Amino acid sequence: MPFLPFILIICAALTHALWNFFVKGGEDKLVTLWLVVGFMVVVYTIPVVITFDISDLAWPAWGFLLATGCIHAVYFFLLTSAYTYGDISLAYPIARGSGIVFTALFSTVLFKEFPSLWGTLGIAVVVLGVFMLMRRGRNNPRPVNLRTVLLSVGVGLTLWGFYSVDKIGIAYLPPYHYMYFLIMATFLILTPFILIFRRKFILNEIRVSWKQVIAGGVVFPFSYIFSLWAMTLAPLAYVSGVREVSIAFGATMGVIFYRERPILWRILGACIIASGVLVIGLRG
Repeated sequence: MPFLPFILIICAALTHALWNFFVKGGEDKLVTLWLVVGFMVVVYTIPVVITFDISDLAWPAWGFLLATGCIHAVYFFLLTSAYTYGDISLAYPIARGSGIVFTALFSTVLFKEFPSLWGTLGIAVVVLGVFMLMRRGRNNPRPVNLRTVLLSVGVGLTLWGFYSVDKIGIAYLPPYHYMYFLIMATFLILTPFILIFRRKFILNEIRVSWKQVIAGGVVFPFSYIFSLWAMTLAPLAYVSGVREVSIAFGATMGVIFYRERPILWRILGACIIASGVLVIGLRG
């Protein structure tokens, strides 16, 4: 892989883990994430207005933006639910790792693109890493929350969905503009749900989680901009594969800053998943 897309993907992985880390720190995590993307939409409106011509938005782009916005809305709901019921060092690696496994499996079923020996090995390594994450420490008898695991797997399904849509949709808009409009679409789709079912939490979340909202809103778009830019320079399999080194970043943040346990199995499992994903992306 050329050096530029590789660096872009690593930057995307780090910034993605960061905004997930900030969202995990919120009280009502769905409202926190909704505020994060709302803040991002407001802050980055001026650069978009300055650089964007509405005539550049081809009609096919509207369909892709609507589709990816709907998938992202489900993704945000499942992701924040997983963080509500469980640790980020458990949910984040399973979600990201299963997304790559689903991509490989669905490619086989739908497009008859059978994985190579390396690809099969990578899938097996990811599964091994998930089991490592679910191990308990000797001094921690509390069982792993199965709801968190299932929600995280659901997140993985949505990852496959919007990766596939965005790979095609990015051909109709520059990465920055595509990212902005897909996040705006997601924000608008989520807003009725938030106002109907979560409006009583909004003011409290602004009061107690404003630091996470601001930090997440500033960092959030870069994870998508870097990824979408890299998609224009390298194959999707490489981009989606290398990007998942964020698994190791996310698990490490959870263990260090949120004191999630057991340390050994969380870090080891996350690194094993990241290794398997790299094998799938680079050799599979």
